[in-house]
Amino acid sequence: KRTECSSPILFDKNNFIKEYFVEIFSWSVLSKKVLNDIFYIIKDECTTIVDPCCGNGFHMYLFRMYTRFCVVGIDINPEPCAWVDILAGVTIGKPHEPAFNCLEVLPQVCEMYEKKKGCTPKYMCLFLSSIDKDDLALELVNMFEGNIVVSIGNPRDIFIDTYKTLDEHFEIIKEYKIKEPWNTVDNIEIFRRINLK
Repeated sequence: KRTECSSPILFDKNNFIKEYFVEIFSWSVLSKKVLNDIFYIIKDECTTIVDPCCGNGFHMYLFRMYTRFCVVGIDINPEPCAWVDILAGVTIGKPHEPAFNCLEVLPQVCEMYEKKKGCTPKYMCLFLSSIDKDDLALELVNMFEGNIVVSIGNPRDIFIDTYKTLDEHFEIIKEYKIKEPWNTVDNIEIFRRINLK
């Protein structure tokens, strides 16, 4: 005897993307125009963008696909569906338990790029995207030896110490306010070191 089935469930890609936007893409959205602007502003001073807390690597994917920058994504957790290959859970050449901290890997990445590709830290851009805590962002800025820092999605009223240090040692060369899909506004700020190294 044949039984009647209930109506099929239709996949609604718009609601799916809305529901899982951050997991699929990122907290902060970069338009093609902003991406191009960032490229043209810093291209003469940087060859490589390093994102030490890249999550699924979506921003690094955009820079790799649409600009001429070399990109390095680092994250404490492996991402099963990352947009680019990221350094996660393994330090440079050595297994590490538990998953590594970006603070211990960043200097190794800079050293490796200098030895293998001739890219000194001076020509690297530190990309700080939606960092978890002010003290982590501050440590990354303090250990970074390059001249360009891009901050996106790190509110000044929460990242007080980080911005204090950035304002003391860097100047803002461009700032954007981006309205996100969930009606929040993110700042994107491009900083250049005041006393260039």
